[in-house]
Amino acid sequence: MDNNLLKEQDFTILVVDDQDEVIELVVPMLKEEGYKVISTKDGNEAIDIVRSQEIDILLLDFFMPCITGEEVVKEIRKFNNEITILLQTGYAGERPPLEMLKALDIQGYHDKTEGPDKLLLWVTACVRTCAQAREIKHAFEEIALAHETIKSIKENHDKLIEQERLAGLGEMLGIMTGSMKERLFGVDISIDSIEHNINEYEQSIDDENVTKEDHHEIAKEMHKFTKNAKEYCDSVRNIVKAVQGQYARVTPSSNGYSFHISELTHWIDVVTKDELMYRSCKLNKDFQIEQDIEIKGDSNDLAHVISNLIKNATESYDGNGGKIDFKIAKNKDNIEFSVKDYGKGISKEIQDKIFKSAITTKGIDGTGLGLYVSNSVVKGKFGGKMWFETEEGKGTTVYVEVPVE
Repeated sequence: MDNNLLKEQDFTILVVDDQDEVIELVVPMLKEEGYKVISTKDGNEAIDIVRSQEIDILLLDFFMPCITGEEVVKEIRKFNNEITILLQTGYAGERPPLEMLKALDIQGYHDKTEGPDKLLLWVTACVRTCAQAREIKHAFEEIALAHETIKSIKENHDKLIEQERLAGLGEMLGIMTGSMKERLFGVDISIDSIEHNINEYEQSIDDENVTKEDHHEIAKEMHKFTKNAKEYCDSVRNIVKAVQGQYARVTPSSNGYSFHISELTHWIDVVTKDELMYRSCKLNKDFQIEQDIEIKGDSNDLAHVISNLIKNATESYDGNGGKIDFKIAKNKDNIEFSVKDYGKGISKEIQDKIFKSAITTKGIDGTGLGLYVSNSVVKGKFGGKMWFETEEGKGTTVYVEVPVE
């Protein structure tokens, strides 16, 4: 045991005895040993002292008038089970039986006739018992505190992941809303062009100068704009399907869900298309795996992670555009995704921190949550792992590995 726990001045002893000579002998002796000592000749007063003050050891006379040591112990144990009790008596022939000592829940028994040295041995033993109890209590308090801390960290972590998830949802829906607006604008233009051709055709019906070939040319233009309008509508329909497939359900956890690689890649295509176009980047796909392989979990979570990696890759070129390699391959019992860019790379100063804390590589434009939360999602929701390879000025490759269903 740590000797620091045995500093005498850290322990308070209450001496209870109806004999003045005992008080006058024991109290000075214990104080000389360095203990804090309180004394009383009244058992009822002893109960009040234990109730109102922090007493470590109770040195209690067994035979006392008005209230016996046994009655004092029973009353104290109603409200205090931690105090160490050392019972003593001067009547060797009337020693309390062993059964009563066990029933009273006391830690020691001293016969006054054995002298002060033996009493000091008992007190030292009781101090060690108190010290051990303190150590155990302190350990339990630390465990409780650690438990609360872990619980708080987990709650905050879950909130952080959900915050990132919702932020990603808002970002993705924003991108898709913009995409749908562009496509609907294309539909409007096509309809306006068709109406223009219809008016032109109506005006040409009675015009003798309009030839048969002119009519065919007008019809050809109308067919072209009709085809364009259909393509724009199909594109909007695909975006809506993708959103419905990923977000129409509420998924508080990934338990019970699974998805195919084809679902994941389709969603990533929809989400990243406009970002790639806006950043003037080309996505090279290399899928060395069957598209019907199944992964356990929520496809939305993994799609968010991968699309975030692709978005980061587009931003690595600082608006100058470039190519991004997106690869999916089988690695034993795992599926390995990799997103590689040839941009500016990650600086050495933050490479060791990138998965350990919410740190950003984008200055005031970054949230610092992307890779940190993505790593947590991959580990926590898929039982996978993330890592990266980077070289400043030459680019970065981020890997995501998850087990196969």
